[in-house]
Amino acid sequence: MADEDKKYTPLRGASSNIHLIRVVLYSYTNELRCSSPPSPQRDELLKTIETMCERIGAVKITRERETSHEFGFSPDELTLVDRALTAYIVSIGQSVPPSEERDEVMRGCEALKVQIMADRMLPSP
Repeated sequence: MADEDKKYTPLRGASSNIHLIRVVLYSYTNELRCSSPPSPQRDELLKTIETMCERIGAVKITRERETSHEFGFSPDELTLVDRALTAYIVSIGQSVPPSEERDEVMRGCEALKVQIMADRMLPSP
């Protein structure tokens, strides 16, 4: 399906965190490369993430920390972002020693997951 044919869910409340999502997706890419054997499915997933990261990289953030244009993900991409955030939270919990900073990052990622879900539930403009 061509990008212009996809239905995108706009990120409203989560839009200021769009570049954090890009970092999490890159981290998820590394995890997939290390934990999954090469396969056509894995290659397709990695290509999807790469495309998402390129789209995110083109987004400009204003001083108010909101995107300069409405940005969204398809339902499949939102599911992928959710999986990537979950993996990121687990990874931080397992690899970073307990600290207030670690817990704050984990809470922030959980809050972002909740916000993305809330954005999914809002009617399209």
